[in-house]
Amino acid sequence: MTDNRPIYLDCQATTPVDPRVLEEMTPTFTEAFGNAASKHHRYGWEASKLVETARARIAGLIGCSSKEILFTSGATEANNLALRGVLAQGQPSGRTHLVVSAIEHPAVLDTAKMLARHGAELTVLSVDREGRIGPDALARALRSNTALVSIMLGNNETGVVQDLRALGAVCREAGV
Repeated sequence: MTDNRPIYLDCQATTPVDPRVLEEMTPTFTEAFGNAASKHHRYGWEASKLVETARARIAGLIGCSSKEILFTSGATEANNLALRGVLAQGQPSGRTHLVVSAIEHPAVLDTAKMLARHGAELTVLSVDREGRIGPDALARALRSNTALVSIMLGNNETGVVQDLRALGAVCREAGV
């Protein structure tokens, strides 16, 4: 007997919800569905409490303060906020140089290019024939005014995994 169920291979776009996650979330759809920002009624208070509980759990998992956890609508907004935020923080001290790889997600590349049109300095690193960024290439791209380096761990189209340990060491050595 053959199994004719389709196989979903586009997990770069979206994935099915893990049953454990769905079980945890189900009550929020029927019981705690309020707007967490609406703190003038019970439903808002309950939703806000759930958001703060999630924030604390995530902070505990990654070893930071819950005040350092920011929820966004998705990856594009988060990437945009991160790049713009780091650049804004670096501007007063002149740290306006961004380094990104040529194979970053468009949400990163497009934001970096937009920031360059508005005064940021941008270096786009090419990859080698195996799709990797070499530590030496990264070291050559860094400057005294580099504010941020963005190199994705695993490319969503090629599957190439970067050596973030080596690349991170280069950044730490340069104070980035």
